[in-house]
Amino acid sequence: MDVQITPSAVEAFKMDYEDNPEMGFRLYLADKSWVGPRIRLVLDEPEDEDKILVIDGINVYYKHEVTILAKSLIIDYKTSFFKKKFFVERIK
Repeated sequence: MDVQITPSAVEAFKMDYEDNPEMGFRLYLADKSWVGPRIRLVLDEPEDEDKILVIDGINVYYKHEVTILAKSLIIDYKTSFFKKKFFVERIK
């Protein structure tokens, strides 16, 4: 699986979690959508049977089923007046 993390996401993640080496991004399938399963992102620590990528010093955890939906993903970080958040998108 090819996963990219934007510079803004790397910077935001390291500002808050650099002192916790186990913390990383978890990619998972969420099937509670009318359009079918979607890939979602949360901050998490490793679990048994995780596949692990290390990108720019950041752990990315996922299970095999995520690769069924996408081969290439990008993790980004956006800020607005009301909120700040990490999100994941498929690269076409």
